[in-house]
Amino acid sequence: MPKSQGSPGKEVTVSSDGLVSSEEIVKGKGRVSSPRPNVTTPQRPISANFGEISNLSFSPNPVIRGGTGSATIGFAPGATIGLSAIQYNFSYRQIGSGTSIRGRWTGVPLTSNTFNFYPNINAERGALEVRTVFNNTPIFTKTVSVPLTDQLVAPSFSSNPTINDVTAASGDTITVGSFTANGNPSPVVTYQWYLNSSAVSGATSNSYTTTAVGGVSAAVILTNSQGTVSATAEGQVGLVPTFTGTPSASATGVSAGTAVTINNVGATGTATIVTSYVWTQNSSVISGATLQSYTTSATGPLSGKVTITNNFGTNNATVSFGTITGSNFAPYFTGTPAGSTTNPDVGERMTFLSYGSTGLPEPSTSFQWYDDGVAISGATGYGYVLGATGGLVDATKTVIVTVSSGVFHFDGVSKPANYPLTRGVEYTFDLSDSTTGSHPFRLGTASEGSPYTNGYTTTGSQGSDGAKAVFIVPADAPATLYYYCNSHSGMGNSIAVTTVPATGVTMTGNLTGVVSLSNGVGTTGATIDFGTMLNADITNLSLGNVVAGATLTATVTYGGTYDSIVWTGVTS
Repeated sequence: MPKSQGSPGKEVTVSSDGLVSSEEIVKGKGRVSSPRPNVTTPQRPISANFGEISNLSFSPNPVIRGGTGSATIGFAPGATIGLSAIQYNFSYRQIGSGTSIRGRWTGVPLTSNTFNFYPNINAERGALEVRTVFNNTPIFTKTVSVPLTDQLVAPSFSSNPTINDVTAASGDTITVGSFTANGNPSPVVTYQWYLNSSAVSGATSNSYTTTAVGGVSAAVILTNSQGTVSATAEGQVGLVPTFTGTPSASATGVSAGTAVTINNVGATGTATIVTSYVWTQNSSVISGATLQSYTTSATGPLSGKVTITNNFGTNNATVSFGTITGSNFAPYFTGTPAGSTTNPDVGERMTFLSYGSTGLPEPSTSFQWYDDGVAISGATGYGYVLGATGGLVDATKTVIVTVSSGVFHFDGVSKPANYPLTRGVEYTFDLSDSTTGSHPFRLGTASEGSPYTNGYTTTGSQGSDGAKAVFIVPADAPATLYYYCNSHSGMGNSIAVTTVPATGVTMTGNLTGVVSLSNGVGTTGATIDFGTMLNADITNLSLGNVVAGATLTATVTYGGTYDSIVWTGVTS
């Protein structure tokens, strides 16, 4: 009997009448069976790929999901599946992760190129074995890997949800904290908030801003195709306590040994309110002082703090009781007041020194300058520069420095020329404005350099609070100086240095100054003698009827005698 070569790996034996015998070779291994007697076997044409399965596809992937899932297994375009369902059947079975674990064969009539696949819920991940059958005899068998997914699982909580603040204050925003949810497919999470057991309309996110007091809860719902489950997180919304009045001091500035009280500490709020007190003196907490009243035992600043607390929050107020004293006393100087100079010359700077004080209540300090015991009108500052005409120039002056349009401004004036400075006066150039930060301010004898540092000191970093340059103009300072930026040219201008005018003397006596201390208990003071004003400008002295060889004497009195007069222009 002739043989026809079939597909690779098997042989099909064909009789002379064109019928296929019962002999077949599966995957290269022969197996012979006898045809049933008196049974007519349907004819099938000789085909090299008869019954072969190829390009098997899965749409979607077969799954194991509680036995309810199904998938469609299809043959990709061009697949060879034989002739028709009349001539052969298609069957499949599952194979577990071990090849020895095999399911039962399930036959499927092929009416199209697809069939429904119902996985065994107990099958392990593994493969699907498929075959074609003709006359109850397997023709072709093939094993295909099947990407089986996890089993379908109804949703559940591994850890229950909680509210992040179980005692929230009304108006607070509260949130459902983290929790762990299980299920396959992954469950969808939804929320519903309740206040006093009633659902809050629109409150369906994981956070909720409270609007009223009472019991609050959040229902967390998990849903997937296998079911729904929920869990509830609960809390309470209340009112933070508030004072019904304004806490205040029963008295201030009392002496040691006096009892004081924090008044008006009434409070309102939800649930029980706890009130507590802390007393502080001289910036230190007083140990054991935890009541509403306190009996003072030391001097210094005293304050009391009252705090009200409940489950929903806290509030507090601090009350000042002023400075506690032993007893009030009159002021006195802590040092010995003095003057910076005696017998001042014209243009010399004079100030009070060592006039620190104490007293209860704290004393105020005032100054008054006198010429031969007569108060000089308006001379009430702590320092002056003497003028020969009788004027007193303030010993200090402050100049506000800023930068705008690339130049220095003094007290708002742009780049002033011949800015007047008086010898002996202390000038403070305030450099704290932020605009000066990158423009180092300097004084010099040239327009863009040659720094002049006599009497010049700086404090702080320019552009920051407290930054300044202080210049006490020396008596020998040159008539012309300059202010400039040490980093950028063209920002400054000239300075005109002058002396207090000395065109004639009108002050004719001693210069004294009085510094006074005063409080509610008493007043005290100190008089400083700055001496006789000596720098007289004597010109055009006329002498008549002087005999040659005579001795000339002159006495010039300005509250004293100056006996060292130098004569000029006198001839014999």
